[in-house]
Amino acid sequence: MAKTLFYLFRNPRSGLLTISMDITKELPFIMMQQPHYFPHSKKIFEIPLLDNVTSLGVLHIPHSQEKTFPLVIVLHGLASSKIGTKRSYLHLANQLVQEGIGVLRVDLPGHGDSEGFIHEFSLTDYIQASQKIIQFGFSLPQANHSVALFGSSLGGSLSLLNLPYFPEIQHAAIWTPTIQGALWLEDTMQSMSPSLQLPPDNFSYQGIPLGKKFCSQFIELDTVDALSKITQEVSILYLQGEDDAVVSLRHQALFAKTFTGKASYRIYPKMTHQLCIYSEAFQDLVDWLKHQLLGTPWSYSL
Repeated sequence: MAKTLFYLFRNPRSGLLTISMDITKELPFIMMQQPHYFPHSKKIFEIPLLDNVTSLGVLHIPHSQEKTFPLVIVLHGLASSKIGTKRSYLHLANQLVQEGIGVLRVDLPGHGDSEGFIHEFSLTDYIQASQKIIQFGFSLPQANHSVALFGSSLGGSLSLLNLPYFPEIQHAAIWTPTIQGALWLEDTMQSMSPSLQLPPDNFSYQGIPLGKKFCSQFIELDTVDALSKITQEVSILYLQGEDDAVVSLRHQALFAKTFTGKASYRIYPKMTHQLCIYSEAFQDLVDWLKHQLLGTPWSYSL
């Protein structure tokens, strides 16, 4: 079904703003109303994640007659932050808090409001920091110990690595995680021009320098062992864009081959590595978390 798009741009000669109309057969997002802010309480915490490294976390608290509430802990991706791309994690918190679900967003070391710089930290540091974030979530007196994880990209990998160590967590939604670093490297090398080579001393992601230790550990990243240790009671929602140029669908296939527990898979045509708040994927994420934590309907049963 064709849909009409309107673009607003400035004419370089006249300086006037112009509306352009375009018609496309398919859109990778759903047409929905503009989101509205839902007033609610927030608390800001200073959270020690590593030795001499403190980060800021934001807890979104739903208005409820109950003293406790279910909680979603957000683990963001590399070179991202607790805000998310185009404030996606703020929108996620805004939608969930309306339903009575609390949300905890924390910057990983070297990201957002955290101390340090990205190139100073290894993958081991991020794993340890994510464990501290989860432990902090469980320590909150408001949390009723019905806790779910949402991890995006690297945050998805961190979520999977942590699940065996936190058996209390029964639900995890992951967006385009790296399942094996070696598989990611293989895909990256195949996609590069033969005349190009990976720079030996200048590693970066999205223009941000990365440390050599992180890169070497990332190549050795393997969540397969962790997947075999996740309890059968855990439910996982695996989301990915079909046109993701950063993490290929081979990771989803490897996950499906390895993980024997309860899982639901969604692949979205024409979506890339970014999770757009207007997409069907974003709404599926919200609905699934509500289903797992509140028991609301979910059309894609596990």
